[in-house]
Amino acid sequence: MSLKIGVVSEGFEWDISEEDVSRKVRETAESLKEFGVTVEEVSIPMHLDGIYIWNGIGIEDLTSMTINENGMVKNWKGHYSTYLLDYYGKSKKTRADEYYETVKMIMLLGEYMRTQYKGKYYAKAQNLARTLKAAYDKAFEDFDILVMPTTLMKATEIPPADAAREEVIGKALGMIQNTAPFNITGHPAMNVPCGTSNSLPVGMMLVGKTGMDEQVLQAAYAFQSKLTSVQSTPVYNHFTK
Repeated sequence: MSLKIGVVSEGFEWDISEEDVSRKVRETAESLKEFGVTVEEVSIPMHLDGIYIWNGIGIEDLTSMTINENGMVKNWKGHYSTYLLDYYGKSKKTRADEYYETVKMIMLLGEYMRTQYKGKYYAKAQNLARTLKAAYDKAFEDFDILVMPTTLMKATEIPPADAAREEVIGKALGMIQNTAPFNITGHPAMNVPCGTSNSLPVGMMLVGKTGMDEQVLQAAYAFQSKLTSVQSTPVYNHFTK
């Protein structure tokens, strides 16, 4: 049974989407049909809400981890670096002015949200995150892999040293509309280069079902092999495993 790919319409519909990036990703997805892959358009309207749900969760979580937990989180079962905790805790007090502009903004906003709203909007976002996950899972009833641009634009210029704070933050956080939702739903996702435009790389994001990380890796490998014209026969075998 061949792989079924769903091209998520909403992943191309942001007001900052660059036409050449969208076209390259769509053309690349369509080209996979020659390997027996089914490629169809799919609409997931709630995808457009994903970045805002992530904001509600990520800003307070990152603030808590940065300010209260010295870069770590409580009650996780992996290794704890005591050296990192000690170093970060001391440096936070003596070198906080060296934080990047985006970090400062998130820390201030996260602390404001916590003190003013007592976690209310964080809780709302967490509740909505389950609905968002269900929306993607519904699409996965018909598709094995979802596809959209990784970033909506090609690489941008790094702001100059004297750039306004708004420009710096906009450049840093203005490209995560398609990637951020999967940080809160837990679906495995991976970028695969799919060509260039004006000599700048374009990335296509492959998103898989929860727990199906291996399938995403296999699809990415198969696609990359196809793109570089290496081992054309195994490409088909990987897509149909």
